[in-house]
Amino acid sequence: MYAYLYDSMIACYTRQSISDRYVHWYAATTLAPMGFVNVLALVAVSAHWHYRWAEKLFAVLSVWPASAALGLVLLGANLVYSRWRKSVAALTPTRPLRPRWPANVYMLLSVLAILYVSTLAQPPHQ
Repeated sequence: MYAYLYDSMIACYTRQSISDRYVHWYAATTLAPMGFVNVLALVAVSAHWHYRWAEKLFAVLSVWPASAALGLVLLGANLVYSRWRKSVAALTPTRPLRPRWPANVYMLLSVLAILYVSTLAQPPHQ
């Protein structure tokens, strides 16, 4: 599933005339924050439904160093995957670009999810 989304993101940026040198970097740095937003949305919704693991994780991720660490881990994982995909793409014959709409729909749904979740998650009382 992630490979299909990644390829869709590559197609989206390739059709925008982004240089082949940077297209994998763009895809990785776009998918990392979207994944970050989706992980936080999943944790927030689960905490709202009173799952104990999610409430504990929500409390941990409410501290910015923990959230920053999660974001950096996701960025690192996306960059490693991007480098691997770039090396695999260099060894395989050229194939047609995937449709770009899955990447655009994924980004839109991620934004809508965080907008919805932001109404559920109450800030901690100080």
